[in-house]
Amino acid sequence: MNSKQIASLVSEANELDQQIAASTALLKQKKAILIEQAMLKLREESDIKDALHSGASYTFKSEDGSAAALINFPGKKLLTSFWIYKGKAYAYGEEKEIICLGNLDKTVDGPENFGKLFAKFFKPCKAFREVVKIILPKTAEKLLALLEQNNSPRVSFKTKETPLGSPDDVRLPRSERRRTTITVD
Repeated sequence: MNSKQIASLVSEANELDQQIAASTALLKQKKAILIEQAMLKLREESDIKDALHSGASYTFKSEDGSAAALINFPGKKLLTSFWIYKGKAYAYGEEKEIICLGNLDKTVDGPENFGKLFAKFFKPCKAFREVVKIILPKTAEKLLALLEQNNSPRVSFKTKETPLGSPDDVRLPRSERRRTTITVD
C-alpha cells in the first residue's frame, strides 16, 4: 500500500470506530430501557418478592417476531478479587470505582478462618523486570521466561478530540476519555 492508501484506510477505520462508539452508547441506553421494562413486567405478572428478580428472565419480541430480547436477572455472584489495606478490604465496583468491604477479619471470626476461606494469589511487583535482576541475578532470565506471555498487536484510533500521545496528555477527565483498542489475533 502506498501512503495515500494507508491514510485513506486510517480515515475509514476511524470513521467506523466513531460509528461503533455511537452505536454502542445507543445500544447501552436501549438495553437499560429493556431491563427497566422487564422489571416492570415481572412485578406485574409474577409474585417474585426479590427486588433484584434473581433467577428470573423476561423475553420481548420484535415487531415482526424475527428477533427477541431475552433479559436475564442472574443471582448474586462472588467477587473475583479484593485487596486489604490498613486492615480493611476493598474491591472494584461495577463501574470500576473502589468500594470498601469493611474489616473481613472480624466478619470471618479471626485470621485462622480467613485463611481457610480465601486463597492467595500473586501479582508481580512494579518494575518486576528490573527488581528480579537485582534480587535473583543468576535465575532472573529463567523466571522472566516462565512469567512472560506474548502480546497481540493493537490498533488505537485518535481523533482531534483525543490527540496522539499518552492518555495523560489528554486534558479530559479519565471518565470522558475515549481510547479504542482492537486486538488482532
